[in-house]
Amino acid sequence: MALRLVRPLAVPLLVRLQRLMTVAVDNSATAASLSRLERHVADLSREAAERARRWDALERRLDQLHGTVEASFAAAAAERSRRWDALERRLDQLHGTVEASFAAAAAERRGATERVLTTPLRSAVVAGGDDVILMRGPDGWLLAPREDSRLVAALAESGGCLEPGTRELVRALLEPGDLVVDVGAHIGLHSLAMGRTAGPAGRVVALEPNPRLAELLRRNMALNDLAERVDIIVSAAGATEGSGRLFVGEVLGEGTLIGDPLGEVRSIEVPITTLDTVLRGRCPSLVKIDVEGMELDVVAGLRATIAAAERLALIVEFGPAHLRRAGIAIPAWLGRFSALGLEGWLIDEFGQPGALTPLEERDLSAVASANVLFVKGGLAAWPSLRRLAL
Repeated sequence: MALRLVRPLAVPLLVRLQRLMTVAVDNSATAASLSRLERHVADLSREAAERARRWDALERRLDQLHGTVEASFAAAAAERSRRWDALERRLDQLHGTVEASFAAAAAERRGATERVLTTPLRSAVVAGGDDVILMRGPDGWLLAPREDSRLVAALAESGGCLEPGTRELVRALLEPGDLVVDVGAHIGLHSLAMGRTAGPAGRVVALEPNPRLAELLRRNMALNDLAERVDIIVSAAGATEGSGRLFVGEVLGEGTLIGDPLGEVRSIEVPITTLDTVLRGRCPSLVKIDVEGMELDVVAGLRATIAAAERLALIVEFGPAHLRRAGIAIPAWLGRFSALGLEGWLIDEFGQPGALTPLEERDLSAVASANVLFVKGGLAAWPSLRRLAL
């Protein structure tokens, strides 16, 4: 009876006790889980610290390796630079040795050439070929056209120098490095003297319209080691650009554009240029003109150059027979040069080679043929000519 009375009161107490025991058990499990979580976090922290330590160690090793690699590359670059510098020094030494060898060889060749040229020969005529005769003049070797017997005879008789006075004047007028023009260059008698006097730094422009003579001119410059300083133009010079017929006689050097020369055997079409066109603003020291009566046309094509030049010398052939054939009076011929501000002197070829006589002191009507020096600026501009003026 008593138990029945107590039971309704005990049941709620038992339920509550069960709940308390369940909460206690749950709290115990949570505490265990937290404990495990804390241990896990501690393990992770230690692992992270270990990884950080290892990463730091790896970074230090990488820094050391990078420094080693950089030092190796720097050492290799320094060694390459040292070897390259040594190679450049060896190449410079080799280049200097080669240049010195070439210079010595060139000097020896020039010396040998000069020795050959200055050694007297018993005869000016040395040997002949099918179409040429090899001769020696005072300025070098010459190949003369075999068919021009009068030229060959004159060269043999004169020792290879047909105009010694003009040659002397050319040598007096020019200095090393000068620019000079040879119009009507023929086979190169004066071009040789010009090329040797102007030297390696100088330049000769040689015009010759006759293809046969121009080829011999080219061969003669090469024969005398002057090809590099002589520019050869196969053309006549005139007042304007164009072409014309060159009448060629038995004497090849007397070919003319005037027409109908004595002894004419044929005519050929040749180009004509002007010296102003050829020079393109360059001012030569000397222009030699030998054109068988066409002198005034050549000078007309040189007007711009004459006007621009401070000083200029012209050596011009004076041939009254050519002027008569061209219908030009001697005073008119001389007047054209005077109008350009040029003073003239007659050149002595054989008496006192190169001596100069004022034109007004000579009766030119009595002169068969001569070369005349015209200068711009008077002889005062040419100190080297004072000793030649009479």
